[in-house]
Amino acid sequence: MLRPGAAVILAACLAAVSSIAAADDELERLSDIADADFLPIDRPLDRPPFYHIKALTVTNDSLASGWVRNHQCHRHFSVVPLLEIAFPSGKVRNIAITDSSNVGDVEVRGHTIQLKDVNEQSVLCIDSENRVLQREIDGSYRITAGPFFYRFLDGYFPMEVHLNVQYPPSLLEVLRVVPGNRRGVEVTRNDGEVRLWSRFEGTLWVHVFFERK
Repeated sequence: MLRPGAAVILAACLAAVSSIAAADDELERLSDIADADFLPIDRPLDRPPFYHIKALTVTNDSLASGWVRNHQCHRHFSVVPLLEIAFPSGKVRNIAITDSSNVGDVEVRGHTIQLKDVNEQSVLCIDSENRVLQREIDGSYRITAGPFFYRFLDGYFPMEVHLNVQYPPSLLEVLRVVPGNRRGVEVTRNDGEVRLWSRFEGTLWVHVFFERK
């Protein structure tokens, strides 16, 4: 239960999902799920949106274990006395605070990060390992990132996500990214990385599918 004046960020959640084949109808279903609570923002905003930059690094060991390296930073917080960043239990380990400024207090507690007295000038960066890579029944691999959202009580704040997924191009090739380029979402691919940008209210799920070379 939320305490009065508290905000919750589940901007880093990386949920467990069952293994599926990357069929066209499944991709359509994933897109429909993303659309359900996703509202792209292309209007001018009075203040910068909550900013989340995230880098996931897939290694050779990740293909067997499912664990990938995660680095993320947050900026442009709302002014709140209590705030929580939460990961699903069992899906994160070795959380370390790498930078925190203009924050009253910050503490890693289990699979959550508890913050006090954040404001527009606050910055928080963390490193962790996240279990977000899984093998599909057709032999491909999938990274699931999300849901990204910034919620206060029953409402959502505007949010801007910059996601960078790095992978060994000698081992993996990107099959597809869900969602792809569309209103509110920009996806670019380079050898060894996928970049996604989005500005929205509500929630955003991202799925990156790979095949092994």
